Amino acid sequence: MIKREDMRMGFIGEPVKRQYDAWLGKTLKRNDSKNPIAYFDERDILAPDEVETGTTFLNR
Repeated sequence: MIKREDMRMGFIGEPVKRQYDAWLGKTLKRNDSKNPIAYFDERDILAPDEVETGTTFLNR
């Protein structure tokens, strides 16, 4: 994981399964916590096969 100058976080590497390609380049919103660790509820993220072309944010 890397922290960019604009304070966004990014992951470097290859997905284990190609089914996750639909997530590449997408944004996941998180709460405004000041905690440096962000937790996401897995129910708030689309499954890879539900991501449609043109999807920007993965949260439902």
